[in-house]
Amino acid sequence: MSATTSNWSEVAAVLDEGWILHLAIFSLDQTPISLPLLYVRDEHSLLLHGAVGNELLRGVTGTDIASGTVTLIDGLVAARSAFQSSVAYRSVILRGRLTSLNGGAKEAALIRITDGLIPGRRAEIRESTTGEVRATTVLRLEILEATLRVSPLTVDDTPSDRNSDTWAGVVPINLNADLPQAAQDVPSSTVVPPSIRAWQPRQG
Repeated sequence: MSATTSNWSEVAAVLDEGWILHLAIFSLDQTPISLPLLYVRDEHSLLLHGAVGNELLRGVTGTDIASGTVTLIDGLVAARSAFQSSVAYRSVILRGRLTSLNGGAKEAALIRITDGLIPGRRAEIRESTTGEVRATTVLRLEILEATLRVSPLTVDDTPSDRNSDTWAGVVPINLNADLPQAAQDVPSSTVVPPSIRAWQPRQG
């Protein structure tokens, strides 16, 4: 059975572990859409980015209030009936205020996004060009309301089903990183940098 909470520390832990925000907005022609966006949490806000040429993202910049979800899948629940079988998950449903960032705030947010996805990577790569910064839309989603819904990784069969000899249980699902694979044009003498050697999926 799922449970809900608005406890900020629990909400933030899920946001810190997640990767993709599905942002619910109206496009420029007022068609409702759900837009998947990479994000990095910055206190009570999420930093989002995308291409300036993305027509759907241009619709986002004209939206004051938006809603979205971040969902983590924790495992498969195989009960003794289809009715009780499920997927264990943690999902944050949020509502917030969107603002478009420019100037120094935009550049600082891009650095925060880079190091939020790969800690330490910004110091290993070249500076972004003016053209690259200009070609990128950066948004701040200030979180006004957030609720965490949790479906636990447990089997909740009925007492009558527990008496059967049918197997029931769970299959945990974890996100793990494989060994880094260099691009084909990277010389074999080039060492894997510290940020990549140390990288692991984000934890809440």
